[in-house]
Amino acid sequence: MKDFISKQFKEPEGLVGKVAGKVMAFENGPLYDWTFKELGINNGDAILEIGFGPGEGLHRLLSSFPRCSVDGYDPSEAMVELAKKRNEDFIKSGRLSIKKGTAQDVLSNHPYNRIYSVNSFPMWDDKEQSLHRLHSLLKKEGTVSITVQPRQKDATIKHAMNLALEISSLMKRTGFHSIRTDEKELKPCTAICVSGTK
Repeated sequence: MKDFISKQFKEPEGLVGKVAGKVMAFENGPLYDWTFKELGINNGDAILEIGFGPGEGLHRLLSSFPRCSVDGYDPSEAMVELAKKRNEDFIKSGRLSIKKGTAQDVLSNHPYNRIYSVNSFPMWDDKEQSLHRLHSLLKKEGTVSITVQPRQKDATIKHAMNLALEISSLMKRTGFHSIRTDEKELKPCTAICVSGTK
């Protein structure tokens, strides 16, 4: 049963997956707002989100920055469906493109100014290769921010800082510079946001 529930947060499926998506939307709201500040978004930026879940972050971003355009990739068909419903108007306007896939599946004919991910990094299958791909998709001096809040039952600040060390080390290996880690005190555990520049 535990494995089944874990799978629903990694690649949500069906009705149970959609319920998991609603939980993610509620819990990740403050993390999205914080991540956008850390990312240093300018109105008019071309932006990519990896692991958009039910699409709450996409909606918040496009509502707050009316001249930005955004592409989103998520490996779950259930989340793609939810995100499309949540952001139907933005898709129709041409400001948002949503596709099923991971960081390694991103196809773009233009580089991005900003790339972000909220609470999906621990579920990436090949983290280093994914960061290599994201680095290649950024404009020179573009920024990536990866935010994670540990959610396991026994989560502590130590879990958060271990994730920060893992992410910052991988960013350094994949060519990012000016790497920094910021912390935010939240329940049930401190969240971290690691940002790097191409």
